[in-house]
Amino acid sequence: MVTMMLTGIPAVGVIWLSEQLRIRSVLFFGGSGSVIGTVIQNLLSRTFAPFSATISWPFAIVGLAAGVAYWQVAGRYAGGDTAR
Repeated sequence: MVTMMLTGIPAVGVIWLSEQLRIRSVLFFGGSGSVIGTVIQNLLSRTFAPFSATISWPFAIVGLAAGVAYWQVAGRYAGGDTAR
């Protein structure tokens, strides 16, 4: 539940920003997903296990996949007319 909230809140911010600025780039959504995945994973691993080694690249790849999936579903129409 904590992970869902910590990744969901920044994702809502990215979606809001893309709507306001009419950003439709798959690179924007994929990059944002990668950054969110990596940052949240590092935050959680340092919070719960401060001395463990962290591997961030799998979380960056999963975040990239999530960002691209969002772009495929809704991001390519960001900032467009509401009547389609």
